[in-house]
Amino acid sequence: VRWVPMEERDTFSIDAKPARMVVGIEGQLLSQISDVASFLDEIHKKKGGLREIGEVGGKSRKRGEESTSVQITYVQQPNPLTPSRMIERMGLRVNNNSSVLFHAAKNGIPIFCPALTDGSVGDMMFFHSYRKPPGIVLDIARDLRRLNEMAMGANNTGMIILGGGVVKHHICNANLMRNGADFSVFVNTACDFDGSDAGAKPDEAISWGKIKMDAEPVKVYGDASFIFPLLVAETFAVVSRNLSTSCV
Repeated sequence: VRWVPMEERDTFSIDAKPARMVVGIEGQLLSQISDVASFLDEIHKKKGGLREIGEVGGKSRKRGEESTSVQITYVQQPNPLTPSRMIERMGLRVNNNSSVLFHAAKNGIPIFCPALTDGSVGDMMFFHSYRKPPGIVLDIARDLRRLNEMAMGANNTGMIILGGGVVKHHICNANLMRNGADFSVFVNTACDFDGSDAGAKPDEAISWGKIKMDAEPVKVYGDASFIFPLLVAETFAVVSRNLSTSCV
């Protein structure tokens, strides 16, 4: 199983603990140090207005960002690093069984994030460049080649894409290099009339050669944070459970 690229703001993952949802690379890192607020408590009055929905607030976020800065110091050698290698090294540093980043790094599953600088992690990289010039240097082109060559060398490829934008375009483009993916599932709330990348139907990807002509792609219109756990429960989880039962 290959993870699709995790664009900072557009990709969702469900944490092992109940009633907790973390967003992208930034959320995964901060959630290991910080207490993520309950969704029932997310919108509350605070000095100066309302806190952002789904964000880690106040002192907890500050501790998380300080820890992220320390991790950047640790992982920055050798320079330059690719985003996937940086994420891998930070995942190992997390060393927490509830972290997607930790398990991906431990099992050698690369996580590609061409938009790694978008968000709190990018802020920490900016601040870090003043503390330890020239700071961490990221080689995005080397990751592009790594991802494309993985697609080109695969016998079959499948895409499960949650959301749109960078996350959708990047993985689809990698499959263009092999004349299309064999299996594709898109999950987002966008419609084609708004002209967005997320709104483009699988037919558009077929016309570009990003999905094979004889494939049977599916687009699910819905909230990925709700739909994806249901898909996993009825597919990957069933296979895993059957394998566990057969081994007993």
